[in-house]
Amino acid sequence: MDTPVPLAQCKFCKTRRRVLPVEILPYKTYGLPVIEAACRHYTKATDGLRNTVKKIPGVAPHYSTLHGWIGGMGEKALDRVQLQNQRAKIGKPALPPTSALISETAKIKDPDLISNWNKIDPYIPSWKYKSSFRKEMITSCFKLLHIAFLLFQNSVYPFTQWEAFLRPVFNVPCFLFSSRNIISAIQLSDFINNLVLYEQAEKREPP
Repeated sequence: MDTPVPLAQCKFCKTRRRVLPVEILPYKTYGLPVIEAACRHYTKATDGLRNTVKKIPGVAPHYSTLHGWIGGMGEKALDRVQLQNQRAKIGKPALPPTSALISETAKIKDPDLISNWNKIDPYIPSWKYKSSFRKEMITSCFKLLHIAFLLFQNSVYPFTQWEAFLRPVFNVPCFLFSSRNIISAIQLSDFINNLVLYEQAEKREPP
């Protein structure tokens, strides 16, 4: 499906910029509703990465892409997004920390938001992580999506609705995150016959 990206002119500085729809985050192949639905299903259901992406209609992402989304959103929730000079790109505005997003949302919409955030303690099955760091990422991703649900319960995609709610306040994509955190490659090699394929490996003759 094609999405039009209009060209707009700022009435103050007269520069012309492309205007992305709120559901499209910069540098992401998939729209925010797809990312939200996949991450929400994985963090709440008993399905693993592969079974989760199989349930996405149309052209689904690779399961390792979902692995990266979970880690990236978890890092964003913990304000651990590593950006050059605290910017998404040189010359672009600095991204607001998640603590500021929650604080501003609490002021405008829900005074109990911060206490609700601190109370969330989800159960994460042990088979979904192999390290405490990964568990922390999944837990933080769950908390971010659950808070969005509490805020916008009438929305089909509450996390996307939260992004739309905050965009006029901060004038930047508020939940922009990196899918390539320190342990999450965007694409992993498949296992075939219990061996990991590595195309650059040097072939050796048997002794």
